[in-house]
Amino acid sequence: MGRWTRTAVTVTAIQVQLVENMSTELAGVPMVSQTVEHGAELVDARELAVRWKLPESWIRAQSRDRVPRDQRIPSVRFGRYRRYEFGSARLDAWLAKHRE
Repeated sequence: MGRWTRTAVTVTAIQVQLVENMSTELAGVPMVSQTVEHGAELVDARELAVRWKLPESWIRAQSRDRVPRDQRIPSVRFGRYRRYEFGSARLDAWLAKHRE
């Protein structure tokens, strides 16, 4: 039993050290969403899903290229990554159009 206790303490100490060494920025890229020039905030699908109280899978499905362009959630592509301009006129217009 003493072996397991010592291992748990070691892991905890390593976790604490990792948390202390972590920064909110990695290689100059902020790890939190940022406000862009026109007042919109770039967020990922998970954050948009949280804000709209919808499943992340639904947000991703409605953003895919196979959805007709006029029905697709507007987003910005960065290679394989997709971000949403929360608070932008484009996203607000899409939401207003698709409310029931």
